[in-house]
This record gives sequence, C-alpha cells and structure tokens, in this order.
Amino acid sequence: MGIWIAVLMIFFVGSTLWSYHRGKTQEEIDQEQTAATLAGPGRELILKYSDSFQQLAETFREMPTKKERLSEEEVQEIFREVENHLCRKCEHWGECWKREYYQTYRMLYEMLSAAEEEGELSGAEKVEGFQDRCLYVDQMLEEMTQLFYRAKLNLMWSNRMLENRSIIASQLYETAQLMNGLASRIYSVEEPDDWQKQQIRLRMKMKKVHVRDILVQNQEHKKIYITMRTVRGCCISTREAASILSEVCHREMIPAPESKRIVNKEYSTILFVEDTVYYMLNGVAKATRDGEIISGDNFTFLTKDNGQMIMSLCDGMGSGIGASKESETVIELLEQFLDAGFGMETAVRMINSVMVLREDEAIFSTIDLCAIDLYTGSCEMLKIGASTTFIRRDDQVEMVRSTSLPIGVMQNVDCEHTQKKLRSGDFIVMVSDGVLDALPSGKAEEIMGEWILQSQTMNAKELASELLDCVLAQRSHRAEDDMTILVGSIWKK
Repeated sequence: MGIWIAVLMIFFVGSTLWSYHRGKTQEEIDQEQTAATLAGPGRELILKYSDSFQQLAETFREMPTKKERLSEEEVQEIFREVENHLCRKCEHWGECWKREYYQTYRMLYEMLSAAEEEGELSGAEKVEGFQDRCLYVDQMLEEMTQLFYRAKLNLMWSNRMLENRSIIASQLYETAQLMNGLASRIYSVEEPDDWQKQQIRLRMKMKKVHVRDILVQNQEHKKIYITMRTVRGCCISTREAASILSEVCHREMIPAPESKRIVNKEYSTILFVEDTVYYMLNGVAKATRDGEIISGDNFTFLTKDNGQMIMSLCDGMGSGIGASKESETVIELLEQFLDAGFGMETAVRMINSVMVLREDEAIFSTIDLCAIDLYTGSCEMLKIGASTTFIRRDDQVEMVRSTSLPIGVMQNVDCEHTQKKLRSGDFIVMVSDGVLDALPSGKAEEIMGEWILQSQTMNAKELASELLDCVLAQRSHRAEDDMTILVGSIWKK
C-alpha cells in the first residue's frame, strides 16, 4: 500500500512540474526535477501518511479486547428473558422473583457459572435446592440452555470481530513502518563531495561521456545515480562506467540488475550499487506423492536489491491440488511483501492475518525462510511449523529445528528466529516434512545429517538430487508424501 501511495505522489509531483516548466528545454526540466527530488517535498507527505496509519493502529488497539466470559449485563439479560418467557406464567413467580429474588438469582448464576466451566448446562441437580424450589425444572433447563448457547454464540462472534480488529491494527502499524522506511530510502540522496564529483566527470569525459547529474545514497551500502550520455556517436557499457566509479570510490561498484547495459547518446539515469562480497548457488530436487500430479510443496529463491538472497519453502497441508494452492498462495504473498520492503517477520504476520480472516476455507501451511546477507555472510532463519534445516560447514552439520504451529491456525503466529554467520563454502539444506517422514522414526535427522556430510559434491543442484535419491531408496523409490529439498551454497567472490 505504501509503495502505491508513493507512486501516486511522485506522479502528481511530476505532472505539476511538467505543467510549470512548459516552454523550457528538456535538460532544464530534468535538472529542476532532480533538484525537486533532492529537496524532498514528498518525504514529509509520506511521513504524514505514516503518522495517520500509526494513529489509526493505536485507535484500534485501544478498543476493547477479547472477552473470555459472559459479562454481568449479558447474564442479567438471560435471567430477564427466563423470567419473562417462563417464570411469569408460574403461580410462584412473585415468591421466586420478589420475596426470594437473591436466592433465585444465586441459583441461576451458579448454573450458568458451571455451564461456562463445562461448556454446557449439564443439569439442575448440581445446584443445591433448585429442584425443590422450581416447579418446571425441565422447561427451565431447556430455556436456560437455549439462551446460554445464544449468548455464547454472540460472544464468539464478538471475539472474532475483536480479533479481526486487532489484525487490522497490526496491518496498519506495519504499513506505517514500511512507509517510514520507504521515505528514508527514496529521499536520502545527496550530491557527492566536490573531489569525487570532479573525478567522476573528468574520467567519464575521457571516455566521451557527458555527466549531467550525480546523486549518492549513503546507507548500509553505497548507491550512485548518474544521469549521462555519450557524445560524438560513441557508446560504452555500464560495466565500464562502473569500473571508473570503483576507482574513484575505492570500492567495487556494479550496475544494478535492472539498469541499462549501454550508455548511448540519449540521457539516461543509471543506478550503480556496491558489489556484494559473496554470491550464492542454488539447487532443488522434488518428488510428488505417488498418485498425485501436482506437489503440495512450493518454493522460491528471491534476490533483493539490498544484497539479500532469500530461500523459502512452504509445505501445504496434505497433498495434491488443494495443498499446492495453499502453499502457492503463501509463496506468492511472501514474494510480494518481501519485494515491497517488508521484513520477514512482518511479512509472515501479514500473511497469517490474511489466512486467519478467510471465511470460505482454512489455509494452513508451514513456512521455512532463510535470508542471507551477501555483503556480510550473516544469515537469518525464520521457521513456522517447518521441518529441520541443515547447515554444512567443513566436517560438521548443524541442525535448526522448529516446534511452532503452521500459519493460519492461530491469530498470533509463533515465529522462531535463528541467527547464523556463514562462511565461504557453507551449505544450507531445507527439506519439507515428507523428506524426514520417509526416514526411520527417531533417526531421520541423524541419517540426513550423515548423508549431507558424506557427499563429496560442491554443487548445490547435485547435492539436492543426491539427497533425494537417498531418501527415495529407503522407500523402494515410492513417495508416500510430497518431497522437496532446497540447497544453497555461499561462496566468496
């Protein structure tokens, strides 16, 4: 949502600038648009939107919370209806509800209290003296039972509404945080110092390139935006331009993956980013349950523009088309949220809220997430109901386990975090439940760890295939459940 608001805002600002600058040269318009971006008038607007979402979230959170028991008003309403519908027809109504009101109230209250504890009105005999006082015990129990279940149903729906309100509050809060981060990332650009600017312009000029604007974004990793074009009919690759920036900045710079590959006579803005220290190779091997056409497991390898590589494996409950749709929905939402800038835990909580709110059908799926920072080698793992993950380093295998429930089961999802520091040559092996379930009970993790250690291959794809072959061999090459193995290996450049 925050992304779209930013896009609309930028479109509005751009349209205003175009109408204001009619009659000026294209170069003058581009320069003033760059200056407007630097001034950052939209940053405050996005932050105001963020504050609005934050206040809405706080408003929702201050509202009443979930109730565990019937309120005093709800109990009194039950008693009033019993009195009006049944007791007023009895000749002892005045005695029970006037002269001995408190005794009657106490007895009925004890019945309801016992019902709330046990979940049903099991009988009036548990309330001392009730059968001796009431002439219509059976009718009273029937009337109380109907009213009790109606009140419990109302309580359930009221709590469901409160849960939904809590979920919406969380979504508003996370959206506000995303917009804060978006404003910081988009508008925290500045011009380089005079020496760097002069060196870049001079060295580009030697390559027949005219540089019009240079903007630098100094956050975790350096980013440089250069608006330039070639002269005299020349052209150079953006890789060659990146090597010039590397010499000036004393750090390895490369063109961003989505940038142009050639600088020609037309002005264009090229993004150059600081190169990562590591790279990852990935492999996958799958087997579909016997008798099924489609696997219920889905996975993704996602490369983000902040230098993160994300591996994710989702196992839908059951097998076949239904399980595949469940896990595919989760994977698609994960990709969208993570690509939009949400953190892993935030993305998972947002997806869980969607799953919980669905009325048509329940969706349960495990999530195994691993984000590797290719600048530092740090690794963050997040598991929700997922199977064990294995990390191979030299002659050791480390296991990362999960004991939480899948998403879609509870309103508050239990995210299990693990932080690791990876080195060049380390392997990460993710498996779905069907893989370990195919191995002897109680020894599955140990057996899988031994196979990972014994493998001589340094190829991620080959390791995934070897492991799957070993598992299938244990079951005479029959798959009793969907099996998926993801392997990622990290290497220094």
